Amino acid sequence: MSAAVSVIIPVHSVEGCDLLLRRNLESLKSQGFWDWEAVVSDDSGDPNLKELAEEFGAAYFVNPVQNGMAHITNYAMSRARG
Repeated sequence: MSAAVSVIIPVHSVEGCDLLLRRNLESLKSQGFWDWEAVVSDDSGDPNLKELAEEFGAAYFVNPVQNGMAHITNYAMSRARG
């Protein structure tokens, strides 16, 4: 079944990005609207970000060739269900 809304969250591994991703995902979980999915698009391939996304049940896509944030975000949008 598809979610009504997909929230695409582009990330790149820099200092503090894991905290920002956690805060973003916690904010999504606290919303009154529940028919959504989180889709994390990672341009860096940081295993900590993948683990964090999975902890919140978010879909996670990594850019294996690191050819730009736009590329992985567009790919994540093509895989989104909402």
